[in-house]
Amino acid sequence: NLVNGLADPPSLVALLWTACVAAGIAFARPELWTTALIVLGTFTALSLLLNRLVISWVERLLSRKRTREAAVVVFLLAIVGLQLFGPLVERWQARLEPVLTRMAPAVSFLPPALAGNAIRSAAENNHAPLLWGVGLLAAYTLGCAWLFGRRLRAQYAGEAEETSARPKSREATAVEPGWLLPGLSGPLAAVCEKELRYAMRSGQTLLSLAIPLLIVLFFAVVWGNPRAVPEPLRRAPELFFPFAVAYAFLVLAPLLH
Repeated sequence: NLVNGLADPPSLVALLWTACVAAGIAFARPELWTTALIVLGTFTALSLLLNRLVISWVERLLSRKRTREAAVVVFLLAIVGLQLFGPLVERWQARLEPVLTRMAPAVSFLPPALAGNAIRSAAENNHAPLLWGVGLLAAYTLGCAWLFGRRLRAQYAGEAEETSARPKSREATAVEPGWLLPGLSGPLAAVCEKELRYAMRSGQTLLSLAIPLLIVLFFAVVWGNPRAVPEPLRRAPELFFPFAVAYAFLVLAPLLH
């Protein structure tokens, strides 16, 4: 599994990037070559293990129908959320900057910061932060290796799949009565009930119904910051509605076709 992960194009690019960093350190400060090799080697092993661990859990989650639908909904929401991220940051930048500044020390305990601080401490002949950084990196690596080993053991021991046959019950299943919707006849109420039940079981359908509301929120945020409004919409604000309809159609078009 690890060798398979090394063959991925992102892994190859990351390995090349790490090798270039190590070569640059060795060229600029030859006495730091051994330290850089240890720190970057540990960081590379941690990155590979974490990458394979996340992918294995994603494969596990996507093996079930319900989680696949939830993943599609989360992915589409993330795409829409990224478009809201820019205007929101521009609008709340003054309030967010002090909060992010206070949160900065927490980032020093993450692996990339540990690797960088360890090499910098070695360059400054400060051995205590160097040992602390290498020790935490090794602890992170061992933790990922342990979790990854548990995941692989469960995977290769045979996990319960969604396609396993359910035991057949000989008991008669009670038939629930249909919905009685006011103003609709029995067949029309049955059609409405069927469509609503199908919609409730499909996360993508529910998200498509919610997209128009998200579009209203997006344009409200953009319109709240005049600098973020594109120049054509400043000159002709009546084009907002056609643009919103076209944006919604991009999401609903696959269902219509």
